[in-house]
Amino acid sequence: MNESEVLSRIKAAVGGMLNVRIFRNNVGVARAMDGPRVIRYGLFPGSADLIGWTEYTIRPEDTGRKVAVFTSIEVKAPTGGRTSSMQHIWKRNVENGGGIAMVTSCPRIAKFAMENWRPSL
Repeated sequence: MNESEVLSRIKAAVGGMLNVRIFRNNVGVARAMDGPRVIRYGLFPGSADLIGWTEYTIRPEDTGRKVAVFTSIEVKAPTGGRTSSMQHIWKRNVENGGGIAMVTSCPRIAKFAMENWRPSL
């Protein structure tokens, strides 16, 4: 199974959860067709393949309202997939900011991690 197939399966598994909204994030560089201009696209170098948010209801001892927790899933092929230094930095920054970040090649692991995520205090 290649990375594209794994990505589709993870997106279906996680995106099917009621409290998760996840989107494909392509990052790269392309040349403009009308000349030598270079166009960079995507959220940020190193940002994950799938990004979005996970609804989390603040507990009653807080305010009882929902918040959107930034969610970042870097997808790797089951064999040979390597995480770049920029991707490691991205993941650490998302986690340090209170978001959900993971690198995985398994839809079941991604879904389990999303179902069992709790904010750190």
